[in-house]
Amino acid sequence: MRVNQHGYLPDQPKYAVYVGPAGTTWNLKNSAGTTVASGTTTAYGYDNASGDNVSHIDFSSYKTTGTGFTVQAGSSTSYPFKISDYVYTFMKEDAMMYFYHQRFGQSVDAKFVGQEFARAAGHFDDALECDDDLAPDWATNTQCNYTLNASGGHQDAGDYGGYVVNGGYYNWLLQYMHEANESAYVDGSLRIPENNNGIPDILDEARIELDFIMRMQVPQNLAPYPGMIHHKKSSQAWAPFPLAPADDNGIYFGNAQAKRTIKPVTTSATLNGAAVMAQAARIWANYPAAEGFDGSSKPYHQTLIEKAEIAWNAAVAEPNIYASTDASRGSGPYNDSKVEDEFYWAAVELYLTTGKQQYKDFVTSSALFAQYRPFDWQEVQVAGNLSLLLHKNKNGLSTNQNALLENNLRTYADSFLSTIGSEGYMSPLAPINASPSGGTCGGDYIYQWGSTGSFVLSHGVQLTAIHRATSERKYLDAITRTMDHVLGLNALDRVYMTGYGENPTTEPHHRFWLKSKGTPVTEVAAAVSVPYPA
Repeated sequence: MRVNQHGYLPDQPKYAVYVGPAGTTWNLKNSAGTTVASGTTTAYGYDNASGDNVSHIDFSSYKTTGTGFTVQAGSSTSYPFKISDYVYTFMKEDAMMYFYHQRFGQSVDAKFVGQEFARAAGHFDDALECDDDLAPDWATNTQCNYTLNASGGHQDAGDYGGYVVNGGYYNWLLQYMHEANESAYVDGSLRIPENNNGIPDILDEARIELDFIMRMQVPQNLAPYPGMIHHKKSSQAWAPFPLAPADDNGIYFGNAQAKRTIKPVTTSATLNGAAVMAQAARIWANYPAAEGFDGSSKPYHQTLIEKAEIAWNAAVAEPNIYASTDASRGSGPYNDSKVEDEFYWAAVELYLTTGKQQYKDFVTSSALFAQYRPFDWQEVQVAGNLSLLLHKNKNGLSTNQNALLENNLRTYADSFLSTIGSEGYMSPLAPINASPSGGTCGGDYIYQWGSTGSFVLSHGVQLTAIHRATSERKYLDAITRTMDHVLGLNALDRVYMTGYGENPTTEPHHRFWLKSKGTPVTEVAAAVSVPYPA
């Protein structure tokens, strides 16, 4: 029996999946074991991705709040869950705290996260050499022989690389969330050192990565590519598990020292920087007293837009510098040789911030205008379209252009609803046929790497955008169904988040949290054990 192990909102859909036949009697029981709703499971059948034969349970009509509910059918009983108006009240803060844990060059203080997750500072990266790590297909003309201060930013996932293309993607998400709802993460809402400085905490956290991206930009007095942005920083070999940042001396498995370096510039990184710096500039203009970049007396928002336009011009001059597909010694390559979407996204953010005609013309003449697709770090045109749609009342586009932005998103979001209705585990993401011609995989269906974080949840972002634009209930319901997948209503019966549900993720791919396979992460890394303020 699969359920949302964390809980359901009273007025939102409530579904469960039974690994068993249709027509089976099901019972919803409260914490006292009393049946409070019942019915029979409805037919689905064979689920391609899991190989399970499943049927569905809909108990949406039951709206009484409480804890300790279970769903029972046949001999199966679900994990207990709650029905509450407060299911997601603190989850958004816990999730956002991830970034504090990932800061390069800063300690993680026990008073914010609890003793288990506290750590000393490491990876200061204030003087890194530029090096291609002998990756054979870095373009030979991208080599450089200087050193940059590449400090700051956030560690990517569970390794100790800092990637501008990933940073651009998630920083846009943080800044987009702030623009969409300025009350979501106000000053004092997160347990971070900056939570009493008069600036929303989500912007404080986003600035950690913004400053890093700006430091990765080649200064105007350096050759060969002033204004472009370096692709990433990382060690020259993969660090082992477990390894705390402060203990990372670069000597792995008895080998010689694997030093940390910055890798050459790329067009994709440069455009990522241009996009998020331009987006940030219009936001930080509301905080003119913010400290300048690296102690500069120039207003922070002014530095951001200046550097964004420098990056744009540099990318226009060098549109075909790509990351090596072999640059995976100690870090992911994050290569991308299709940068039309990055150009489009950067032009959108520059237009929305500056209002300049050159950027507007680029946007409105692009084949990517109002086109939606799966959205991740490598496919970023959706970010541009969502920004335009968010600012539809003041973006300077025609009524027809804004209608196209909304209607095309509606059509695409409707495909998510269709997928939810057609998948055995009611996920908004359909699996991929790994071998459609019946090859070596035998036609198996799979979910790709990053399926939950990069696709299921990014589908949720697009659903929130169309719900914001239309207020149609079906899209809000689909957001709920998306979170059901994340919180246990899936074939693995697993909550894809530490510290939540009865069967949470306990072995995250993380070099500090996963101390060993024998020491699972049993609490949320945002430190649920630390009391929330009243």
